[in-house]
Amino acid sequence: MVASFALVFSGSFAAKASGESLTLSEFQSSPGYQLLSDEASATAIFMSNAGAVQITTTSSMDISGTPASGSILELKSSKTKSQAKISNTNAGETVGTPLIGTFDGTLFYGPVSIASTTTGVINYDAAIARLNKSTATVLAMPTTAVPNPFTKYKPAWVYSAAQLDPLARLTEGFSTDSLSNVAGLLFSTVEPQANADNPSSTDYVFTASSPATGQTPPYEWVVTTTFNESHVFVSQTLRAVVVDITVNIVTELSTPASIEFAAVDKTQSVALSSLVTMGRKIAAEKSLAAKAKSLATKATALAKATRKALTVTQLKSAAKTLKLSTVALKTGVKLTAKYQGVAGSVCVTAVKGKAVTAHC
Repeated sequence: MVASFALVFSGSFAAKASGESLTLSEFQSSPGYQLLSDEASATAIFMSNAGAVQITTTSSMDISGTPASGSILELKSSKTKSQAKISNTNAGETVGTPLIGTFDGTLFYGPVSIASTTTGVINYDAAIARLNKSTATVLAMPTTAVPNPFTKYKPAWVYSAAQLDPLARLTEGFSTDSLSNVAGLLFSTVEPQANADNPSSTDYVFTASSPATGQTPPYEWVVTTTFNESHVFVSQTLRAVVVDITVNIVTELSTPASIEFAAVDKTQSVALSSLVTMGRKIAAEKSLAAKAKSLATKATALAKATRKALTVTQLKSAAKTLKLSTVALKTGVKLTAKYQGVAGSVCVTAVKGKAVTAHC
């Protein structure tokens, strides 16, 4: 979401807060950045003693003053439970249904919409229908199996203040896994100054810019991080303006006395483990399709040769002729296979003189 904004930038940018240009390593060793790091450390100590934490990051884009696409990430956490709400916006309004993921002890509850792309889930549509869970809205799983975009939002991560790290936000802004991968990246020095709205608070301002390389245009972020007189993080803004396009990423921290989480309707949930198992079972059944078809075709031919209606006798004879491993049933035979350790079976039975194939 944040990373996509970097791709719209081209042209000239505002001047740096200082005339000095620093590489990433020089920036991290600079006195100004050390001051910023000290403030962040004080905030981390403050958060560690808080009973509840709420962090909201709002990403927005304006074109000629008109709000365009954006997103809102709301993180709420106690020491044992956390919740992430991800909303997309357009023209300043929320669009679609927000995605809500909740870490509660050893379990995670997320939107069922992420199930089809979760590692281990196959044959999703057929599996959820077979489980009679087509109306489920919640996906339940162990916290060790949580997929993107919720992977990192556990209570410990929220309390770590990682979401407040300006370099982490810049990493997203530059669409990279590491700032060291950004060619030609240069920083200004960090400039502490009194906050305009509350002089007792301090703004730490710096810029980070990258020149044009190949298909990637030049762009620059102006970063302002505000701490109050107690050295606790208040807010952070990453801003870029290009001609008529303005991009803002604003992060705010609060530590309420208590926190209210959005309710999770566990009665409308489906377990990830059930989807994975059923998906594999269906895969095992699918692997038997060719054998089941051959068996039905052979049994039909045997019945036709005797000029009689197909019975279980022809099915068993066909299985023997084709050298198929089957289990005899009262009305037919059962074929079984395994897929990733999960067994699935297909039964071929005689129904009103015809061979009928179905999972069983």
